[in-house]
Amino acid sequence: MSQKIEYIAVKNFKGIKELEVSNLSRFVAVFGKNGAGKTSFIEAIKSAIKADRGINSKVRIGEDKGEIEVKFEDFVIKRIVGENGKLIVEHNGELVKQPQAWLDGVFKGTIGDPQKFINLHNKEKIKYLLETQGKKLEYDELEKQREVKFDERTNLHRTYLAKKEEVDKTDTSAFEALENASVDTTALQNQLKEAETHNAGWHELKARVEKGDALLEQTNSEIKAIGESIETIDRQIEVLQKRKVEAEKTMTEKLEYLDKVACQLADVKTQYESFEKIDTTEILAQLEDHNQSLAKNAEIKAKKELYNQQVQARNELQAQWKELDNMVKAIEEQQNDLIKDLNLSYQLKLEEGIMYVFVHENWIPLDELNTAQQLEIGVDICLSGPNEIKIITIENANALDPNTLERVREKIESNQAQCFLETVYSTGYDEIVIEDWTLALKAE
Repeated sequence: MSQKIEYIAVKNFKGIKELEVSNLSRFVAVFGKNGAGKTSFIEAIKSAIKADRGINSKVRIGEDKGEIEVKFEDFVIKRIVGENGKLIVEHNGELVKQPQAWLDGVFKGTIGDPQKFINLHNKEKIKYLLETQGKKLEYDELEKQREVKFDERTNLHRTYLAKKEEVDKTDTSAFEALENASVDTTALQNQLKEAETHNAGWHELKARVEKGDALLEQTNSEIKAIGESIETIDRQIEVLQKRKVEAEKTMTEKLEYLDKVACQLADVKTQYESFEKIDTTEILAQLEDHNQSLAKNAEIKAKKELYNQQVQARNELQAQWKELDNMVKAIEEQQNDLIKDLNLSYQLKLEEGIMYVFVHENWIPLDELNTAQQLEIGVDICLSGPNEIKIITIENANALDPNTLERVREKIESNQAQCFLETVYSTGYDEIVIEDWTLALKAE
């Protein structure tokens, strides 16, 4: 039979001046009004069994030191409060040489506290569960690995979603016209070359007409000048007769030359007027359209290439995320191996760092269960731990319904454990009172 606490004496511990109780049952009710010392009494039990760094600060105000004595069937614990938690353990009447190590061997996990379990956050609940089973260090190592891979997977998923959004926003409709744009540029180039050769003749005739007009104008100016010169010669005929004859001869030559040039110019003008210039506007427009089409195609090809790269990058990110996801799940499977064999009323599992409970044929997050369900799971966890002697404390038990407490009592007694309940229904006590829960209910 598993041992239980039979006797407790507390002196000068926090709010308790002196308290002594014996003949404790396996389901103990602790009554009293606020400030009577209920929580201090339960804390004294924990402080006696587990090393407490703050033990020196828990001496009752006005006293030098305090003392906690807890007696089991074959060993006694004495903890001095105010002397760095000095500890004495007697086992079968003999002093234990390394008392705290010896107690840690008996109480391998924590002193069970299902109420504390209810108030923890999800990850803290997981740690509490494995701490009660002596598997916390193993879990912490796996959790470090899982968190690293989980963060990598999360960051990669964000990058993948951004790349996916970028790909999804790309307008791919223009890609369909990429292969349809085709123009016979050789024919257009030949047409342009022929037109340019033809127009070159037109430009040459135009130049000759312009040159003839200039020459005609120049000759007329010269004739005018000669006429003026003749007038001058006439006035000076006697002196300039010889020059007059030469001038008349020159004038005759110029008139003949003028007639010749005028005839040639008339022929050139006739050719110019009959020569039609080819309009290259349409050809140039087609070439311009083609060049724009080529530029547009090049732009579309570049966009399509970038799009293909983005799709490839998205697919690679998705593959990497899947690989990391498998790693996370593999680590979670190892974490699940730590809890799947526990002797609990409920089946538990870990997924994405969240604890789930199998209830009514469904896996439900632990935090979504009601208080009673979570308390029963907490009790199961405490009872399934490796402690040789299983002690459970439940503070603020008035928050629980009688049916839940009855189920808890049955679990405690069937597992030969011991439970201390703080304030159960009765609140009319002026001082702290500790009684068997069943007897206390009958007394009411």
